[in-house]
Amino acid sequence: MKILIVEDDPTLSRNIKEALMTEDYLPENVYDGLLAEKMLKKNPYNCVILDVNLPGKNGFEICKEFRKHNTHTPVIMLTAFGDLEDKVEGYDSGADDYLTKPFYMRELVLRVNSLIKRNVHASEVRNF
Repeated sequence: MKILIVEDDPTLSRNIKEALMTEDYLPENVYDGLLAEKMLKKNPYNCVILDVNLPGKNGFEICKEFRKHNTHTPVIMLTAFGDLEDKVEGYDSGADDYLTKPFYMRELVLRVNSLIKRNVHASEVRNF
């Protein structure tokens, strides 16, 4: 299963990638909002992990644009902003989940697993 990690912090991005690889996922990293948007239009993913503060275009804008052509792929927002207003904006932009930094890597992996499992099941029901 392919996961796009959109995170401009190279250390955090690498750590997320390593954690997902231990779960047999195929993560791809991108560090820029504009490049992420191009990749999301071009490639299918089973899940997207999306930082809010990115160079080029922020995560809220990317998620809103992504949801115009893809409403089923799960999106988890990552951000240092934990205020309720920021969470509301994240969910309003189309995110399925929202995790504030710092976070436990295991919790992120559990959330990814849960969203992917739910999405696969929903897909099976839709195709039935």
